[in-house]
Amino acid sequence: MHLMINTPNLNIDDLIFSKVTTTNDNPYFTNGSIIAIDTNVKPDFWSTIQNGDFVTIESNGLTAEKEMTVQVTKKENTLLLKSTSSYFDFETELSITNLDSIKVVGKVVFSFKSFNDDVDLKIHN
Repeated sequence: MHLMINTPNLNIDDLIFSKVTTTNDNPYFTNGSIIAIDTNVKPDFWSTIQNGDFVTIESNGLTAEKEMTVQVTKKENTLLLKSTSSYFDFETELSITNLDSIKVVGKVVFSFKSFNDDVDLKIHN
């Protein structure tokens, strides 16, 4: 079996897949789902982010995992990064000039939420 992903604006080599660890109060992702992250972070990365996008950043010890995914809310001169569940409590507002203080892994471009019982998807870190 093969999975074909047509990504005309993405380089498939820049995609990494990560298993989500979260709690039931997450309205966007379920525990154990898989997210695809575009790791091609260019200097203009933040200007390409839209309001409501999900970004994976380094957790710096806030979670047991190395990375965490947050939702971005764009304001006039700032970006609000906020956790999507109670699994970790994270919220920070960054000015446009202070965006380098966050180590970005990439932008979440799609997710797999559920699988048939016959599918055994393994993620290797």
